[in-house]
Amino acid sequence: SDCRWDGDFSVNCSFTGISTVPEDVSQTATTADFTDFSYNNIKTLMGTDGRNEEWMLKHLNLSNNLISELSLATFRNLPVLETLNLNDNAIHTLTLDIPTPAQGSKKYGKGCRLLPALKVLSVERNNLNTVPRG
Repeated sequence: SDCRWDGDFSVNCSFTGISTVPEDVSQTATTADFTDFSYNNIKTLMGTDGRNEEWMLKHLNLSNNLISELSLATFRNLPVLETLNLNDNAIHTLTLDIPTPAQGSKKYGKGCRLLPALKVLSVERNNLNTVPRG
């Protein structure tokens, strides 16, 4: 892909015209602090394509794309994500889809926290019908 990797902490894929997260970037982004996918043609996000590895990404910029529907469960493999920028998309539906542990499981009743480190969720200039509770 045309993405730029600084070798240590950031991956920059802004203004590359991509419509999906490139496969070769996903491996690099697992250790990056900051990944920028802004100003592209991304319409949907598929998470990490079913893989179970956790990305140690702290800041993710998906602003100025074409995303219209999004479940925050897509980001479940980002346990240290602190900032998620979704500004200037076409998002009309944003769902939490918090997974509910099975009754009898050790996590049942404790609450399963999606994006436990998230401090900033920015969704300005979208077409949100409602703001999800929680």
